[in-house]
Amino acid sequence: MRLKFVFTLAISTMLFGCAATPEHIKEMSEKQAKLEAETELLSQDIVLLKSQINNLQQSNSKLKKRMDVLEKKGAFSGSPPAKSPEALYRVAESYYREGKFEEAILEFQRFIDTYPQDKR
Repeated sequence: MRLKFVFTLAISTMLFGCAATPEHIKEMSEKQAKLEAETELLSQDIVLLKSQINNLQQSNSKLKKRMDVLEKKGAFSGSPPAKSPEALYRVAESYYREGKFEEAILEFQRFIDTYPQDKR
């Protein structure tokens, strides 16, 4: 008798407990539609981000190539770009007049190294 009761209770729970009301079905359908719309938006965002990453990688590759060219030309050798001979000589002279003899020597040497053919 007890076994019959438990069995009947189990069967009725399965039959009636699993039945969904129309309101519950409508609510679940709305939630599903909302989740599908959000998933579509996220998919579009992923496609856009992948495109942006690809563009950044291409730009990075171009920049690396430019850096390599500049390095081969010595643009990153640590020395500033060469000034005109007049500008270098005037800087060296101004250091000398100010009594900054070490700086003057360095500037005169830079002048000689940069413009060895100059008569000064």
